[in-house]
Amino acid sequence: MKEERLQDLRVETPLGTIIVRPSCNSEHPGVWIDLCRTKADDDMPLALIEFSNDDTDLPEGQPYLITRVWGNGRDESYTDRIVHQGIEEYFGIEEEIGADMTCAAKADSHLEESGNTPVSCKDCQYLTFSDCYGECRIGRRGIVRPDDHCGFGVRRTKES
Repeated sequence: MKEERLQDLRVETPLGTIIVRPSCNSEHPGVWIDLCRTKADDDMPLALIEFSNDDTDLPEGQPYLITRVWGNGRDESYTDRIVHQGIEEYFGIEEEIGADMTCAAKADSHLEESGNTPVSCKDCQYLTFSDCYGECRIGRRGIVRPDDHCGFGVRRTKES
């Protein structure tokens, strides 16, 4: 079976093009985030987000998501490392409601139980705009359509 290569995500900025591409390490799957300039010989690494279960200073055999950040473009080594915490707790709603349901169905089920109606993304105070699309500012959903909802939205008031 032919493996399909994911296309790089490219975002143009005044400082250069930010490129997100899959890493090539099958033992540590993840993504690189680099800054590219047309006339530069190399891309500048900004961050690497990857799975790891063998960092020597963490409990052996435990799965982690780790973000490594290159805060100084002149340094070859990363300057910061974030070991992401609370992943299972964040996704714990799956166990409460049922792992076989889609995210939208889970949110709908959660809302029905509480007696509330969903707040669509277009009416939510957490809606923000990036270029030509809407995004959830608190990360419940990524890029959103106007009628999407997550079950955790808060209706926007005229002041917000």
